[in-house]
Amino acid sequence: MKIKINSRAVHTQKKVRDFKLMVASDFHYTQKFKTETFNSLTQIVASERPDCLAIPGDLVEPSTDDYQQIYNFLKNVSSLTKIVVSLGDSDVIMKKDDKKVLCINKEFLNDIEKIKNLKLFRDNYYDAYRIDDFVFYGYNPDHNWYINDNHESKLHEFELMGHIIDLEINRGNYNILLTHDSSPIMRNKESYHHYVIDGIDLTIAGNKYDGILPKTRFYEFEEAALLMSKGVTPNHNIKLLNQFSKPNVDIVKIKTLVKKK
Repeated sequence: MKIKINSRAVHTQKKVRDFKLMVASDFHYTQKFKTETFNSLTQIVASERPDCLAIPGDLVEPSTDDYQQIYNFLKNVSSLTKIVVSLGDSDVIMKKDDKKVLCINKEFLNDIEKIKNLKLFRDNYYDAYRIDDFVFYGYNPDHNWYINDNHESKLHEFELMGHIIDLEINRGNYNILLTHDSSPIMRNKESYHHYVIDGIDLTIAGNKYDGILPKTRFYEFEEAALLMSKGVTPNHNIKLLNQFSKPNVDIVKIKTLVKKK
């Protein structure tokens, strides 16, 4: 399975070691998921040797009751690198009789939480996951936001900003926020810019599929950046596009900016 690797360098004025982050989002795993995709992803991890694999949500489809393959993939990769995971809408919501209802496979989440070197940001607790001077935080929207499908909701926007404000952030670290949906950020870049500059250096999101034309997936705000991943499994609103879309991962190399003397 051919997987497109998008490489990008992100510079910071903070004095931290070089750090390589691999981002793979939107697996949308079902029993029909191709095993060779897992094999290819594992080979990329082994070859690139990232310090961490970040998965910003939509690991599984709620219609799936056999999670063994994706569990095995996460377990295998955890022996190669550390993993951080946040949840997306398909991890917690399913359609039933044309309505969206809450559907969380607690057994699957409980199982992957036990995997060594894997951190699951399951609820919006203010915990963190540290790798040297790099600290990860996670944010998952309220489940009702997904059920109501209200992507224009100001409430979600305020909740996200409030979550960032309430984090006990050490600004001497390089701080990374993991979240699935970037729509509240993109609707109000100025507010996001203000709060992110105040603590979060890099935000990683998923759910960014191209339409007829490629979409911008990377933004920089002075000392902070936002990356939106295209995803491993294409899930376009225009279904025909899925046939022509390749799986995508991102390799982000974080480096201290060296000033010229």
